[in-house]
Amino acid sequence: MEAAKVRIQTQPGYANTLRDAAPKMYKEEGLKAFYKGVAPLWMRQIPYTMMKFACFERTVEALYKFVVPKPRSECSKPEQLVVTFVAGYIGMNYLEHVCEIKNKESVPLLISSVREKYSKEVLSFHCI
Repeated sequence: MEAAKVRIQTQPGYANTLRDAAPKMYKEEGLKAFYKGVAPLWMRQIPYTMMKFACFERTVEALYKFVVPKPRSECSKPEQLVVTFVAGYIGMNYLEHVCEIKNKESVPLLISSVREKYSKEVLSFHCI
């Protein structure tokens, strides 16, 4: 369905809704029309998703190491849920910050900026 969405956005007048675009694409190009843009999409999305999970996991480790006063195995399920929620929030903000800077500046400046920002915090660790 991503291909239909892109077609609607990039070709004015092609179709107004997904319900109009999908049958039209299938009629014109067959099933392959829906898989044309999969490779570029995956090349962008898979590394980003991997970084999301890596940042999340590193944040969970850092929270248990520096913030939570007892080991994970001794925490109750609600406590683990809170740690997971906080880790998701912190990890995603960290990743968004990295991606925002990366789009604006060069990689060396990105790394030094992120280290500078997060080295002062209790949860200093590196996802990159």
